[in-house]
Amino acid sequence: MSKFLNTCFVRHPLVFFDRYMLRIPAHIGCTSGWAGCEFTFQLAPDVWALDVSSSTVRSVQVVDLKPYDDVTGYFRGNPRGRNHAIGAFWMLDNRHRVSTLTLNSKHEYLFMSELSGSSLAISHGFDNVVHRSSPEHRLGLMNTLIPAQNPNLKFSHFTPERHYDRADSRQTVFFGLRSRCRRKWRFYHQTTQFLQNLNSESGRFREDGYQYVRFCKNVEFSIPFT
Repeated sequence: MSKFLNTCFVRHPLVFFDRYMLRIPAHIGCTSGWAGCEFTFQLAPDVWALDVSSSTVRSVQVVDLKPYDDVTGYFRGNPRGRNHAIGAFWMLDNRHRVSTLTLNSKHEYLFMSELSGSSLAISHGFDNVVHRSSPEHRLGLMNTLIPAQNPNLKFSHFTPERHYDRADSRQTVFFGLRSRCRRKWRFYHQTTQFLQNLNSESGRFREDGYQYVRFCKNVEFSIPFT
């Protein structure tokens, strides 16, 4: 199943994110965002989300982003299991300072853990540079964006519409895709709400067997060119 999910994602990533709701763990085992990691998608059995991001409300199944296990691929009869891995940048979440990652042509995808109230800033230049800060270091992120310090870069600042709140349980997943044709990075986000122990209006969906409600998907975060 993982092979099928990975192939579907590589061929049509935005269609993939439309069909499935993505969960990303806080710690995935990658120690170097610059070197990138190998990932795979794994279906979460019996975990469903109600997608209310468009006029047609529907059910979508949940998939998890996992580190790729080459040994598992081998024992499934695929001695070249890495052919079905997804090479991607992984941005580390440093709670003590602003994290910075430079994107280039080494990989075509970018993943990071759920934002959990973090803010992002992305520059447009020869390569895209992504900055991420926790709520405690948002002032440091703002200082990074001062034009006098980076006169040749154009920055966009992205903050989730509603920050993560334990009472609200909203989660924002952010990911990047590098266009094969234009060789340009594009960035998207989706916002979901975890329904367990939730007393809000959305809590009623638990009775129908849903664990999540997805409010938006494939919302593009634009980078200015001027």
